[in-house]
Amino acid sequence: MKLTDTKIKQAKPKDKEYPLTDGHGLNIIIKPNGKKYWVHRFMFEGKRKPMHLGVYPTLSLKEARAIHNNNRVLIGKGINPKELKANEKNARKL
Repeated sequence: MKLTDTKIKQAKPKDKEYPLTDGHGLNIIIKPNGKKYWVHRFMFEGKRKPMHLGVYPTLSLKEARAIHNNNRVLIGKGINPKELKANEKNARKL
């Protein structure tokens, strides 16, 4: 079942972190301190990889889904979105 802003806002912290799933590897991780982090978990070259997208509510559900969809397109083209993001970040530092 797809996530909603209401469902995310109502998610309460527990003793251990836990995920709420939006589908196709997009999750929001609820930490014991109450913070909420977007993570895209995907398979690339036979290995499971997590990609941290941002913090909720700074990164909204709509924005997280847009990034997630873009990442899925890249994966379909054989491009690792996590490596692409790291390469872009390194290029900006130069």
